[in-house]
Amino acid sequence: MSKALWISLFMLGMSFAAKAAQCEYSVEVNGRVIAAYQGQSSGECIRAQARCENRALRVGGICVNGGRTQGPTPPRTQPPRRPGPDPIPQPRPNPYPSPSSSIRVGDRVYPDNWSHGLGATVLQYNHRTGEYRIKSNQSGSVFTFTAENLSVAYGCIASVCVTDKVFPENWDHALGAQVLAQNSIKQTLIVKSNQSGSVFSFSVDNLLLGDGCVNAMCVGDHVYPLNWSHALGAEVIAMSDVNDTRRSEMVFKIKSKQSGSVFSFSRDNLAVTRGCHDGFCVGQRVYPRNWSHSLGGTILALHKRQGVFVVKSNQSGNVFTFNSYDL
Repeated sequence: MSKALWISLFMLGMSFAAKAAQCEYSVEVNGRVIAAYQGQSSGECIRAQARCENRALRVGGICVNGGRTQGPTPPRTQPPRRPGPDPIPQPRPNPYPSPSSSIRVGDRVYPDNWSHGLGATVLQYNHRTGEYRIKSNQSGSVFTFTAENLSVAYGCIASVCVTDKVFPENWDHALGAQVLAQNSIKQTLIVKSNQSGSVFSFSVDNLLLGDGCVNAMCVGDHVYPLNWSHALGAEVIAMSDVNDTRRSEMVFKIKSKQSGSVFSFSRDNLAVTRGCHDGFCVGQRVYPRNWSHSLGGTILALHKRQGVFVVKSNQSGNVFTFNSYDL
């Protein structure tokens, strides 16, 4: 075999192996897959695993390695070893040290004071001044920033990761926002509103998560606030981080199925639409002791810890709350 042909086959094998390499991690909660992360390179696989483990810790689930497939690689041959002791490598000083932050040339970044969602691309790092030259992905103009004023389009802060759906606490619409980038120095995240497309910067403490479960309640669940009078209830669209020690209690953001408006409640004020308590179950017909008509009511939801049931009258359609001893 000619040398040129051998080199061609070797490079073809390496290219095939690089394309075949892939990984997949998934987050499971109670046997249900709620998120999946994939990678096509070793660096992407490391980030995918980190995001999976971070998300699993946040929602009380497990991170499952879906397996990694590796394509064929050509055999490696070792050169013959010469007798004698191994030479001791001598360290060589790097005249161009890497920046102390994780930002690299080619990364997508978002300056803190920019209002558009396209960000910029890092062109150059000046090791003498510690500054980055970046090119706007909107205008093509070039600017200079330091690391503390740039957010990168990968990574996580606490339990919030880039690409996550989040809900700022002071927003009143149900569409939320997408995390575009994070600044580990300032502990802030750049988010893009799913309603207006505008871009904002928030501290991680001011964001609610668009997925997860805690105390038998998950994002997406149908719930009934104990003080509501209509029978449609609401949907849980976000929750605070279960690991957030700043809060004395969990906060849930819900969307009314009647008006579409968004509200925030603590767990103690929400009843879930499944389960049983003291011999009574959700969906069961009941006859409250103080009712005089024979149609009774239907249990819509229960708050097991408080022993409270949300009941809809089969006569008027109105909603009431009862303890089990009143049914």
